[in-house]
Amino acid sequence: MIVLSESSKSHKAHAPKSLNFAVFVCSTSRYNSLKEGTEFTDVSGETIAKLLKKAGHAVMFKRIIADDKDAIEHSVHSVLDNPGLDAAIFCGGTGITHSM
Repeated sequence: MIVLSESSKSHKAHAPKSLNFAVFVCSTSRYNSLKEGTEFTDVSGETIAKLLKKAGHAVMFKRIIADDKDAIEHSVHSVLDNPGLDAAIFCGGTGITHSM
């Protein structure tokens, strides 16, 4: 049995029940397909968005970005500069690639 302190109980009682999320899928191959207008699947991003919505949260946007240091860094800053977002999830990728 987990026993919460009074401060934890108070925090939980006053915490928002729903958060605003951004979802970023880091995948150079998916990003290139998107730019070229070719079909692709995005199982990870779609699953994350679906689970967040099922849990009662809002997905403000979902973006596919390249596995590129600059693209990821820019995306992190865009989240930090957006007061309407509470959290962001970055998924995917097998490693950062060289800039194109």
